[in-house]
Amino acid sequence: MPNLNKPTQNALIADIMNPTNEPLIIIDHRELPSGVPDLLKEAGATVEIKSLRKGDYLVAKHFLVERKTKNDFVVSIIGGRLFTQCLKIAQSQYHPLLIIEGNPYQTAHNIKRSAIKGALLAVCTAWHIPIIFTHDREDTATTLMHSSQLV
Repeated sequence: MPNLNKPTQNALIADIMNPTNEPLIIIDHRELPSGVPDLLKEAGATVEIKSLRKGDYLVAKHFLVERKTKNDFVVSIIGGRLFTQCLKIAQSQYHPLLIIEGNPYQTAHNIKRSAIKGALLAVCTAWHIPIIFTHDREDTATTLMHSSQLV
């Protein structure tokens, strides 16, 4: 029976790598204009800005998150890049997540509801990527912080 009070070697290494025990969130540099990185810093996360080849946020080296505003989600469907991005995060070594800020059914884009619903279903069922809906960037930052604590 393992001693639950004794830290594992991996936990000790993690403490050395991040001695403050603040959540480590690696953020793609293209996310800076969203304001989410600043909100994460204010919430106490250790933030590293890098160029990520896949996803927008790597949370606690466990979750690879693609963040979309409602408009970007719809434009990604129309432009055909949504499924390319899903493929990249689904094939990564991390647990993929898709965050959609706002209601994708409420945009000014000329797209059928059935196309949006089909894309949402495909992401969940064909790509096996959970989708989390948030209200705004503040809610997204809170969601990322919560996910960092699940690891």
